[in-house]
Amino acid sequence: MLTNRHAMYGSPLSAQDAWQTYASVRRDRAVTYLKEPPRYLIEFTRLIDRGLVTSKTVSDAWLASVAIAASARLVSFDSDFTRFEGLHFLHLYSE
Repeated sequence: MLTNRHAMYGSPLSAQDAWQTYASVRRDRAVTYLKEPPRYLIEFTRLIDRGLVTSKTVSDAWLASVAIAASARLVSFDSDFTRFEGLHFLHLYSE
């Protein structure tokens, strides 16, 4: 996402800079990485059945279903995550 012009509001990072940023985040002990919890497919199916998933929101829905199944909070600048009911979501704002 860091190399995506649209996602980065016209200022994407180079692949090298994005990888360095990723490596920095991986070293941060405040960041936790989860395995897909067993229930995520149930949550993903629930979101699809409720009509909350479109071809443009499949990856968001997958992330939301993993977070819901793990009882984790999803943090993003993307306000589209508000569409997923049951998701504990923190919407960040940029200046």
